[in-house]
Amino acid sequence: MAPRSTVRLAPLAPRHAPAIQRLAADPLIAATTLLPDPYPADGAERFVAASAAAWAEGTAYTFAVLAGTEVVGACGLKDVSDGQAELGYWIGVPYWGRGYATEASRLAAAFGFEALGLRRITAHTLARNPSSARVLEKASFRRVGEARNPFAKWAPEDVIWLYVREHPAPLEASPA
Repeated sequence: MAPRSTVRLAPLAPRHAPAIQRLAADPLIAATTLLPDPYPADGAERFVAASAAAWAEGTAYTFAVLAGTEVVGACGLKDVSDGQAELGYWIGVPYWGRGYATEASRLAAAFGFEALGLRRITAHTLARNPSSARVLEKASFRRVGEARNPFAKWAPEDVIWLYVREHPAPLEASPA
């Protein structure tokens, strides 16, 4: 596993698009994420533009995952509202097994709790993707249930594992 100091998040920007395009086009990424397969030729450019718009609206915060200066994937918080958000991430195949997804997930959760004041962050993974489940568990998410697959991309019989991470500090009780 790479030392934590080498992994950082940077707000997704046009300069990241070429690496995102190259990494996201791998069919192994699409197999267990909601990324389209095949990944469109302009997919990264559209992803970066949509991410910037959502960031400006305060509804989602997407980051390039960097190992040193190299883009190795993407991670972020979406559906941000009412003190909650959903975590999503993917790491390019050449970088699997190095701890990057775990550290990026930890950093994104810290951003959500500290910068956005979130109380709760959810995540999900396919039950048939145990590596992603390990990422979430190592990033202090706990599995709270499972559901039938709601996504048209995968088979209806696929099982989705549901995860949650609560704000680490107790919130002040408001006076009645």
